[in-house]
Amino acid sequence: MNILALEWMLAAARASRRAANTRARAPAPHDRMASARKRSQDIMVKMNWAEQVVLVTGGTGSFGKKFVEIMLNEYRPHKLIILSRDELKQHEMRSAGIDHPSLRYFIGDVRDQQRLERAFAGVTVVVHAAALKQVPACEYNPFEAIQTNIMALFHGVRDGDVVRAVERVARHYTR
Repeated sequence: MNILALEWMLAAARASRRAANTRARAPAPHDRMASARKRSQDIMVKMNWAEQVVLVTGGTGSFGKKFVEIMLNEYRPHKLIILSRDELKQHEMRSAGIDHPSLRYFIGDVRDQQRLERAFAGVTVVVHAAALKQVPACEYNPFEAIQTNIMALFHGVRDGDVVRAVERVARHYTR
């Protein structure tokens, strides 16, 4: 295990915890993150979502569930695929009423290249939100955390086989 990668991961987790405990501030106009947020909001508005096939990795997590609800209620994509390895959370989402004719639940792990290839078939937009985020679990299982949080889609993007026809890839992260 590369010690620098572990130190980076722990520092990022601590920074994320500190950011969650501080009050949100309005970003300065010169803030690069503010301009990136503005660009992503522009993309959301300009895209014709009725023609898009969207895949959300980690779609049963806290971010994924809210993202799916917003997409179904406000943007109405042609198809919305939730990729998650937790069938219980998929069942709970269905039972909670998060079900729609355009919604598909897909069981799989982002670290499984062959499963990603099947999930990405026909997909035009990928939102990568799959992550291990509980700090104690990541500290105890650093290799699994790095494989899931950092390397999972990197291999697919680098190899080009998994995301060959995808128009956009977005990743969710906390700072």
